[in-house]
Amino acid sequence: MGIRVLGTGSYTPAFQVTNEDMAKIVETNDEWITGPPPPRHIPAGEPTWYMGAEAAKRAIAAAGIDPLEIGLLIDTTITPEYCTPSMSCIIQRETGAANAA
Repeated sequence: MGIRVLGTGSYTPAFQVTNEDMAKIVETNDEWITGPPPPRHIPAGEPTWYMGAEAAKRAIAAAGIDPLEIGLLIDTTITPEYCTPSMSCIIQRETGAANAA
């Protein structure tokens, strides 16, 4: 028994913006913008739960396990699409991790 991390996964949206692109949208410039170096990846319509589900699918593949073996699914975000169902429940459905709490 216990908790083990068997695989990890990530998802990066394909759409990219540069600092120059951002300056066209908001009043800013390349010298003022801080944060991750450009280009930045931003969703082009992909909902947050989709990005989480894609990352989870990649983690499951990396672990080489059946999604039914997952006992716990934890997700955290400040940008959910819905209050209910939770994003974890949607990711559970999308990955087939039916036994995960």
